[in-house]
Amino acid sequence: MVLVAGYFIWLKLALIVALALLFSCYTTPLLALLFTSGLYIVGCTSRSAELAGGSDEPGDGGFHEMAVLSFAEFENFNVMAMAAHGRPCR
Repeated sequence: MVLVAGYFIWLKLALIVALALLFSCYTTPLLALLFTSGLYIVGCTSRSAELAGGSDEPGDGGFHEMAVLSFAEFENFNVMAMAAHGRPCR
């Protein structure tokens, strides 16, 4: 189980490095850092924002769905808690 958690940590790190390399090719180092950090934060919190729901505006639901689908969900790579408690992965 610990090896599986280590593998998922490595995958998450590889995705973050790929995003950083993508942004560093087209922007300055500071903007690449900000864009990569922003996408990481959005990717970690997208599932909690999805559970919180949206407003009752007519066009808000489609925009929220599009935003959730277009960003990487880093929460899918989070199996460390399951490995720490000895639970099998989903």
